[in-house]
Amino acid sequence: MNRSVAILMAVRNGQEYLQPQLDSFLNQTYKNWCLYVSDDGSTDSTAEIVNNFYLSHPEISGFLKKGPCLGFCQNFQSMINDEKIIADYYAFSDQDDIWLPEKIENAVRFLDSVPSDTPALYCSATTLIDQADNIIGESLSPTKALSFANALLHNVASGNTMVFNHKARELLMAASTEEMVVHDWSLYQIVSACNGRIYFDRTPGVLYRQHSNNVIGDGRNIFLRVRNFFSSFKGNRADWNKRNKTVLDKIVVHFGENEKQVYYNYNNISKSNFLKRIYFYIKSGVYHQYKLGTLSTIIYVCVGKM
Repeated sequence: MNRSVAILMAVRNGQEYLQPQLDSFLNQTYKNWCLYVSDDGSTDSTAEIVNNFYLSHPEISGFLKKGPCLGFCQNFQSMINDEKIIADYYAFSDQDDIWLPEKIENAVRFLDSVPSDTPALYCSATTLIDQADNIIGESLSPTKALSFANALLHNVASGNTMVFNHKARELLMAASTEEMVVHDWSLYQIVSACNGRIYFDRTPGVLYRQHSNNVIGDGRNIFLRVRNFFSSFKGNRADWNKRNKTVLDKIVVHFGENEKQVYYNYNNISKSNFLKRIYFYIKSGVYHQYKLGTLSTIIYVCVGKM
């Protein structure tokens, strides 16, 4: 177990919590990793902190580069598409969390068990912390199987827990587009669609910081879930589906046969009248992990907001 892991960290004005995140990399039990940082136009001391980290630890390979300044998703995607970044495995990292010591080791153990020509994705639960590092809860874990039929509706894990192999990266590169909604959701969809293997570790690997500047936040937040529910009636859900389709259409040739059928039926939901929407929804077999998500999906289908 000595495969190389490239940590892909997207940053922007992250000086407040960046140093503890960097220190948590040093505390990993698995040592064969390198660090690549993409700075999306920081105006604080973020770049200085990163450069000092490299200077203080010359044994660490990697570099700091300028991001595209097109949002966090495209910042991560710019590293996925950077041909100068090469490793066996890749790990997304936010700028304000704390990785627990065995995070990379646990991910590598799973990824090593998967043939290199099979896309593979490791993700995990998280422990939620506040701005002062106090533990405030645990993230939600999936209650049903991980599959493409689930991935079409929602993501199951935070990107800051995701570690994936080179085959998965190749597919993510092939699907790259500015239309991508969220990098981690797309990765779940892509790996599950292309006969990949996905493992959700119920042991938390990250202390996931919750604060006012979180881009997405944790799915436990009932206020965010209710807000997302109502925002979908303004067209957000339909827009997300359209943009996800733009991503997936680029790699549909790599889909498994069953996944092609799921995708075909799912895409027909938005093109159909009321009765056919119900028919294609049932035939597609798509499902949500949680009751509120299932209820909201049924409502979206009925009112034509998919």
